[in-house]
Amino acid sequence: MALTFLLLCWALSSLLATLLGWRSNEPALSLAAPPTEDGASGRRALLRWFEQAQEAAPVSPLASLQLIAVIAGHNGVALIGGIEASPVAVQAGKEARPGLRLVEVQADRAIFEQAGVRNELAFPPGATATVGNLLSPAPAAPPAVVPVKPAASAPAKPSPATSVSRGRLASIAQSGNLGAWDKGLAAFPDGGIRITAAAEQPLAQILNLRDGDIIRQINEREIGQLADISLVYHYFSQTQDVDLQILRDGKPVHLQYKIQP
Repeated sequence: MALTFLLLCWALSSLLATLLGWRSNEPALSLAAPPTEDGASGRRALLRWFEQAQEAAPVSPLASLQLIAVIAGHNGVALIGGIEASPVAVQAGKEARPGLRLVEVQADRAIFEQAGVRNELAFPPGATATVGNLLSPAPAAPPAVVPVKPAASAPAKPSPATSVSRGRLASIAQSGNLGAWDKGLAAFPDGGIRITAAAEQPLAQILNLRDGDIIRQINEREIGQLADISLVYHYFSQTQDVDLQILRDGKPVHLQYKIQP
């Protein structure tokens, strides 16, 4: 009887311990921890994220190129630096380098296309290196020229007009010889452009100029320096009648041209 009583007490105590243990394991509610303050480390991490985004920005395919001179138009030519050791003449429709195609040449910029994306390459600020403009409207303002004191000699009589095909002029651009635009030409100390090698200068050949000829004026505009060859390109590409004043064998000569389509 005593043993039965002891077993009963042990069972009741085990049950009571189980019940008390279950209650003690009930989850207790607690307040969420307050958010930590955003310190300098967070700001630094954000700045690093933006710096990485900027570093990942794509580099323009024209970043290393420089526009030196152009003959504008549909079949224009651009003289580009940065492709090879010396400037390269690239014609519209051709590739400057694999995958980078020149699609258009304007009076002040060249437009390239790569993988369907177009980018513009403009002249550096302050540059006035445009050589000519055979097929598009003329620039708003022609290049500045240096006034030249007229030669003290009798006025020359104009020669009969010579017909020049505009297509032959355009062929200068299409042949891709813009890279040697000053070949066979030299600045004359007293003002003007001297023909030093007519056989090497396509424009001189078209205009029937000779070695030693000095271009002094075109349509009453003074030619004062070598860069003024752009005026010659301009008038022959944009007008129908061209009057060229030159010195030949020390004597003034007027050459007249009729520009045909």
